[in-house]
Amino acid sequence: MSLFAYASSELFTAGALLPMHEDLGVSTDTIGSLVTTYAVVAAVTLLPAAALTRRLAPRRVLVGGMLALAISQAALTVAPSLTYVELARVFAAACHGLVWAAVPVVAVSLMPRQPGKATAVVFLGGSLGTVVGSPLVAQISQLGSWRLAAALLGVLAAGCAVGLRRLVPDLPAQGSTNPGTPLVPATSRRRVARWCIVIVPIAAAYTASYTYIAETAGQAGVPVRWVPALMLTMGMGGLASTVSAGRAHDRYPGAATVLSVGVLAGGFALGVARAPVFVIGALLWAAAYAALIVQFQAFVTEDSPGWSRLASSFYVLAFQIGIAAGGLLGGRAITGARGNLAALSTALAIAGALLTGYTVRGRGSANAT
Repeated sequence: MSLFAYASSELFTAGALLPMHEDLGVSTDTIGSLVTTYAVVAAVTLLPAAALTRRLAPRRVLVGGMLALAISQAALTVAPSLTYVELARVFAAACHGLVWAAVPVVAVSLMPRQPGKATAVVFLGGSLGTVVGSPLVAQISQLGSWRLAAALLGVLAAGCAVGLRRLVPDLPAQGSTNPGTPLVPATSRRRVARWCIVIVPIAAAYTASYTYIAETAGQAGVPVRWVPALMLTMGMGGLASTVSAGRAHDRYPGAATVLSVGVLAGGFALGVARAPVFVIGALLWAAAYAALIVQFQAFVTEDSPGWSRLASSFYVLAFQIGIAAGGLLGGRAITGARGNLAALSTALAIAGALLTGYTVRGRGSANAT
């Protein structure tokens, strides 16, 4: 529920775009840019915030992050102008990375023998925030007001803070260990660094294609009226894949991950085809990407005993870098000939596949040794 609230908040202005445009009297592209600003702030503040909170127990970090989101949404509810809206969202964005880095670590600590399933369960909330949360914000904003939608998200965040405070065990902090000290084995540092490198091309490939899915679908012959249904189907497929990926990871971690990244590259390659092959490809890469998000995060948590929260912070930062790169590269590719975007995403996915195979193989060899 906490990740659902944060994901819904991150994309809040996308769902409430037109109502905020009319109420605040600014252009739609200005409102839309608030999502980019949020992502930039979340990336820039992640490592400093992680360093400042490294001696705090995970439960305190989570409770503090959800209270920050509740305060942010309350401020958003009464914001009189765009400037106050930006300040309110920046406050939440500064805690965004901390929450997303701590949640899977806490989840795995509660289910240490099923790290894949634990990660999948909590990431399902984040996926629901994207698939369900944003449309709900749009619906509430149209039927009531965007300020009502902000208030409801604030209430949800406050409720999550209370629930986390009461239900999550008071796990010890990991402040005495960081990746720069001899207490962290070199093997652990190398593994986490490799997963951070792997996620960059994978996230870039997905972001480049998904950002412009409406345009590429139209070029492939998909009627405009069917694009929302396509995106909804991709999202639902991603939800199902998130659940199944956790179980697959716990049984066959290496093989399941290699399979997912192979399906991802294959799905992107089908982007050069016309409908319905294009649609099949889109469904494949959307499902594969959802699975990889769970699998990579589970590997990062498993490979960083004693400093998993900080390791997860580095991974989230790498994830944000991949997203930013994908948006930039995708914007340039879409202006060229049809098929350029599919070729770009396929090339990035293949690079990610090769890196994944190398990392999984090295990990297996080290474990065997």
